[in-house]
Amino acid sequence: MGTRSALCASLVAFGLISSARANLLLNPGLTTNPALLDTNGMISPALAGSTVDLPDWTITGVSVDVIHSYWQAPPGADYCVDLVGTPGFGGISQTISTVVGNVYTLTYYMSINPDNGPNHEKAIAKSLEIQATDSLGEINNYISPAQTSGTRTEANMQWGSQQSFMFTARTISTTLNIFALVPANLPQGVSASDLITGPVIGNLDLEFSGGSPTPEPASLSILGVSASALLLKRRRGR
Repeated sequence: MGTRSALCASLVAFGLISSARANLLLNPGLTTNPALLDTNGMISPALAGSTVDLPDWTITGVSVDVIHSYWQAPPGADYCVDLVGTPGFGGISQTISTVVGNVYTLTYYMSINPDNGPNHEKAIAKSLEIQATDSLGEINNYISPAQTSGTRTEANMQWGSQQSFMFTARTISTTLNIFALVPANLPQGVSASDLITGPVIGNLDLEFSGGSPTPEPASLSILGVSASALLLKRRRGR
């Protein structure tokens, strides 16, 4: 094999390794220590600042509820998270390593807490926001359509099909934030801090999905060493 062919093969192999499909999130199933669950099969509420309620995730806002067996789990998972705690609007956050120029896709399942709560909450439309924030402070975001719980029940959460959110990385780390939005149709006399039901999310998967990556310094070093070695071999073979 000639030097050019060998170098091209190395580059192709490197590209295949770099773009191999794999979930980039830690604890994408939103699992927790079963010993922490109450008799209803949940952590209610899981408070912001906790390091054990939802491992590998940062709980933001006020609180969330981590759900195991209280209602039907999302497809492919055993746990999910209600982004409104009991009470308290909250969210979950995780920072991942990204490659500049790469496109990433987050897929997930979403539903709405089916309980009515003390404030007749089944009629209140809920939504969530997903943000991908780079280390320069720039944000890609998506806001889900507002939905009421409708005919959902604890036995039938009507998870539907996977939903997705895409972003292009601009820095070598990106923070994924997923949080509940305050409803626009709160009943008179009810404040957001009174609510105990919200949008529910589960079975998250974040993967590389394309783009034209800018190699990281370490990657460039590897390619440089490979190229130098091939050129030196060619000279010695003359």
